[in-house]
Amino acid sequence: MSANANAIGVAGLVASVLGLAAIWFANIGLVLVVAGVGLSVVGITKAEQGQATNKPVAVAGLVCGGAAMLVWLGVLVVSVLG
Repeated sequence: MSANANAIGVAGLVASVLGLAAIWFANIGLVLVVAGVGLSVVGITKAEQGQATNKPVAVAGLVCGGAAMLVWLGVLVVSVLG
């Protein structure tokens, strides 16, 4: 296992957290959240295959990304209905 085996899960967490922070900038926040969720899913898959050891970090990225998507959808609904 290489030293970079954990990079994808960490990148997913970082992108999800940045997306959550930037969710008020609709396009940038959404792109970061989608990227974070995608990277987190890849990180979880690699951890399950034994290619990485960071499954909890990747799961945290997925949870954070999911929460950010829900916040984004809430902001969208309030903007459209409000």
